[in-house]
Amino acid sequence: MRLHIFKNKKADDTEIISPCEGRLNQLEASNDEVFATKTLGEGFFVRASENQIFAPVSGIITSVFPTKHAIGIRSENGMEIMLHIGVDTVRVKKDIIECSLNVHDVVKKMQPICEIDLIAFKELGILPDVYVFVTNSSEYYIENVMKAQDVYEGDVVLKCVRRL
Repeated sequence: MRLHIFKNKKADDTEIISPCEGRLNQLEASNDEVFATKTLGEGFFVRASENQIFAPVSGIITSVFPTKHAIGIRSENGMEIMLHIGVDTVRVKKDIIECSLNVHDVVKKMQPICEIDLIAFKELGILPDVYVFVTNSSEYYIENVMKAQDVYEGDVVLKCVRRL
């Protein structure tokens, strides 16, 4: 007789982790109206307190904006994730985000993917908010696992299950 320990676990369950250490916030608390109204999808943001940013899911890089402030990741289960660092960072000419990712690179959850210059963010008056959006969130049931609080990289923030 076989035991089916994982019998009720769906194969396409997805957990999204905090990409950095800092203060977790709900999107509605964002200073950016587009983000706060969830125009880009469900998600969250963390006001980073450390420089290192990690992959919130495992998957393939689908896009990297030239200023490195926006990175697209398609998870192993088809979830489309956008990692967006800061608000108005697209206008910044100075290299305040270091990232060597390219489209088609494979990343693993918790893999370091970029580093931000917190001192430069402060000097430029930019909040070091790291956003994680599920851009195809209409395809998933999404549960917030954590509310506004201090988090560490790797803490599970969202649980997502593909709608049937």
